[in-house]
Amino acid sequence: SGATPIPQPAADASAPALSEDFKAKALQVITRKMGPIARVLAKRAADASGGNQARFVHALLQALPEADRAAVQAELDKLH
Repeated sequence: SGATPIPQPAADASAPALSEDFKAKALQVITRKMGPIARVLAKRAADASGGNQARFVHALLQALPEADRAAVQAELDKLH
């Protein structure tokens, strides 16, 4: 499909832990783009992240249509 993979973030010990607050805010962001399926995408991303915020964001972006990734990433970056 020509989709460009997003590089997997390194396991950085200084990376922020994935908080419930960040997850809730990220869910609001992707719900605006994806609708009700966003809850499932966020759960899968959280499960795959191992509690690492950067991995959560990466998994979330990978689950979105490529056309939406840049806009969603910009919104998620504002949450940090």
